[in-house]
Amino acid sequence: MIASSESENTSAPKISAPETQALKNSAPDMAPDVTPDVAPGLYRHYKDKMYRVIGTARHSETLEKLVVYEALYENDLGKLWVRPAAMFAETVSVSGQTVPRFQRITE
Repeated sequence: MIASSESENTSAPKISAPETQALKNSAPDMAPDVTPDVAPGLYRHYKDKMYRVIGTARHSETLEKLVVYEALYENDLGKLWVRPAAMFAETVSVSGQTVPRFQRITE
């Protein structure tokens, strides 16, 4: 709930006291974040397509860390994508070999 007062500056939304307390209370209950950090830069997907990682974001409901990245090739489905950081950084099996799903190429 957004609360505001006519006597206050209403240019920025205000968060109500219960919402503020809920946000403060949610962090201590969370397990430590062990999700790998994914640095911005150029990456090659194991299927040989190129992507640019723009940065990371958080899912608004679960707070899961997501990687925001851009396809550097023609794609009718879209240019910007998000993927859970844990999945972005994991390995996959290709022809019996374990390889990174995305390999960082440059900064």
